[in-house]
Amino acid sequence: MILMLSTNPVFAGSRKNNNLRMNAALGIISSQAAADAGKKRIVSGWLPGWGQKDGLNTINNNSGVINELSPFWYYLNTAGGVSGATGTGDPDVINTARSQNQIILPTISNAFDGSRVVRVIRDPAKRGLLVNNIVSLVIQNNYHGIDIDFENVPAGDRGNFTAFIQELGRGLHAQGKLLSVTVMPKLSEPGNPNAGGSASQDYAAIAAAADRVRIMAYDYHYQSGQPGPIAPAEWVDRLLAFAVTVIPKDKLELGVPTYGYDWAPTGGKTNGRAIIYGKAQQLSAQFGQGIKVDAGSSSPFFNYEAGGVTHHVWFENAQSLSAKLDLVNKYDIAGIAIWSLGKEDPANWQVIKDKLHR
Repeated sequence: MILMLSTNPVFAGSRKNNNLRMNAALGIISSQAAADAGKKRIVSGWLPGWGQKDGLNTINNNSGVINELSPFWYYLNTAGGVSGATGTGDPDVINTARSQNQIILPTISNAFDGSRVVRVIRDPAKRGLLVNNIVSLVIQNNYHGIDIDFENVPAGDRGNFTAFIQELGRGLHAQGKLLSVTVMPKLSEPGNPNAGGSASQDYAAIAAAADRVRIMAYDYHYQSGQPGPIAPAEWVDRLLAFAVTVIPKDKLELGVPTYGYDWAPTGGKTNGRAIIYGKAQQLSAQFGQGIKVDAGSSSPFFNYEAGGVTHHVWFENAQSLSAKLDLVNKYDIAGIAIWSLGKEDPANWQVIKDKLHR
């Protein structure tokens, strides 16, 4: 924001009065910025069924910090129904979440298979049946709501996907339940039709129907691609700059990663393997490679040699998370959604407490 002082005597008083007005305006701006930075923001976390033990340890070690939990428990099956995945309904998870007053929003995924989704959403009758089944699932299990993570939906089904989200939102809201929708990252509408289904997701329409919109701001460099930062801060900044123009800030959660990739050329291709924070630390120590930080992305990385092959490791830690939390405060959005709970840098939690006031 730029403050300009008029030289027109009708609008301009003495230099002293101008200075007073400027100081007052700057005071208002500074107070508002401080208030935004001091907000207690949402901390959501996805809990994959295959890592529930580690995730529960994280939750118990940080009681009161996480206030929304999305167990990764359900998936859209090939018949267009909802099935349970590994760990579904684990009473330890439910009891822990309830004891900490967490909002429980289990995730329904489509196993990255867009064809499962289109078989349902193109048919109004099947779409309505799926909506009813999801609402019943939420009510029967006394969840607070549901999180939808449908990826790789074709761009041509943008209208059908919007209709599904709108119908599901109405069905859940009629029962006093919440709808969260997890979406692909993009810098403009409609998005890249070849980027995981982002073009099928109308941010504004989804936000109007949902209570939460979680942007998966990661995999900028992905497992089967070239090495590089997973969630570079400068890219996340641009994602949020666009997102807040079409999604209400109080509904917007930034998806933040806790993992990394170890890339190595194999058969003429650079293939990556997913690694956790602890594995990155172990590899760095094992091969005597100090961890560096890329200034532009605020992301840690290192290289090492093994078996005559050069490996390139990029991962996420408390320092890279801190840069993204600064952006959460900069854009004054609702909070973050962590993929995933368990196996993260333990120092993440102090950063979250400090910057999100949890």
